[in-house]
Amino acid sequence: MTSGIDPNAPRIQQRPPAPPPRREAEVKAPAEKPEEKKVEPKDTFTPAPQRPPASPPPTSGDQPKEQKGVGSTPPPNKLFNPTGKVNVSMQGDTVTLTAQGSVSAGSDTKPGGAAIPGIKPRLQGGVSGELSAQVKVEVPKAGATEALRSGQLPNPADPSSLPTGTKLTAEVKSEVGANGTLARGLKGLGGAVRGALGLNANLERTDGAKVELEKVNADTMRATVTRTTEQGDGASVRGIGAQQQQSLTRTQQADFKINTPEGRAAYDNFLKTGQLPTTNAPGVEGTKQTVEKNVAGGPTVLGRQLGGGETNVRIESTDTGHRTTASGSGPGLGEINRDTVTTPQGIHSRTDINGIVSTEFKQLNGQPPSKEYTLKFDEPKAAQLARAAFTGELKAGQEAFQVKMTEDQARTMLRNALNARQPGSGDGMRPEVLDRQLAVLSARGQQDFAQQLFGAAFPPAGRPRTLAGQVQ
Repeated sequence: MTSGIDPNAPRIQQRPPAPPPRREAEVKAPAEKPEEKKVEPKDTFTPAPQRPPASPPPTSGDQPKEQKGVGSTPPPNKLFNPTGKVNVSMQGDTVTLTAQGSVSAGSDTKPGGAAIPGIKPRLQGGVSGELSAQVKVEVPKAGATEALRSGQLPNPADPSSLPTGTKLTAEVKSEVGANGTLARGLKGLGGAVRGALGLNANLERTDGAKVELEKVNADTMRATVTRTTEQGDGASVRGIGAQQQQSLTRTQQADFKINTPEGRAAYDNFLKTGQLPTTNAPGVEGTKQTVEKNVAGGPTVLGRQLGGGETNVRIESTDTGHRTTASGSGPGLGEINRDTVTTPQGIHSRTDINGIVSTEFKQLNGQPPSKEYTLKFDEPKAAQLARAAFTGELKAGQEAFQVKMTEDQARTMLRNALNARQPGSGDGMRPEVLDRQLAVLSARGQQDFAQQLFGAAFPPAGRPRTLAGQVQ
């Protein structure tokens, strides 16, 4: 099992903009849940309106799906009305009130195993669970009333009674763990069958929800809801297997203008339902949504992880557009980083591949899409080889070298480099794999990549052919 950004995956968007006139060759990125909607141009996060989520490079099939248990977190009007003791402390210019409670339970399955419909034999293993909750209120000391100082939690349903600067935070977290074939069964992968073949498995999962309220000023209440799922899972047979760690975080934010009837009604509805508006409306401003996912994993031998990769994708959406950033590393591909901005005017995306290759993609409304590649070499020997490949000068200097290319020029360069290494390997190369192949060729660093470019320009058994590009 490996992780990493595959430069050919389509991206996912939050709220799709108008479909682009044409799509570019794609670059794979970490997987997202189908319910997430990401935004990206092909090859560089081009938005894919109404597209299902992409798959990452091979990982275990288990994704940290957002569970109904997390979505059904009690609404704010109940979260901020806990039972039990309230602790009060003074921290600088702030009065802090906290209240917390937890309940835990654990058990092992019966000797005969746990029965899951449709799966035989009965699943063996243990399972445990824990639930905890905490409420925290921070009030500026200058505005704290005697009731607050004595431990009376404020009522968010009466925002006019909250001193400006008051922050209320409620967190709920649940944890579950399982092992053996039971863990495989919980993940829906036919654990009983694999268990019969000697597969050992484990699952650890944490679901959390955090609700934050802030009295920004006399007229505004800001609400932020964050839901996080973290999951670790693995499997092994005779000491050889794989481990994977994943996290998925969704954050929503909105400002309610409580001095208006519409804003106060929207705020009251949020307190009752826990659901935030996703777009600006009368009395509601500053709506923002963010989704971030991390995946890390790799193969294991006798419990020790060998190699592997890691990916991170973050998508921020507002009423004016989206911004997607992604980074990842993986065996054979090196490191890839992307930054894509999508607005009603179009798309602008930049990608960096191993610090050597960079791409810039633009698709503005009413204009054809364009893509440009830039190669940069600052290591003396690598710069000399690359300069010779693009200028034909075998005695070229060793100062830093840079060249820009069109997409067609980059494709021709890559085809010649592949054919020079193995005749025929570059012929028939599909357009959509261009960025992936550039990642593969540049993964070993500047010297190795420049050597391959030199070989493409000066093949051992062929006539020299200078590579095309605009030397900087």
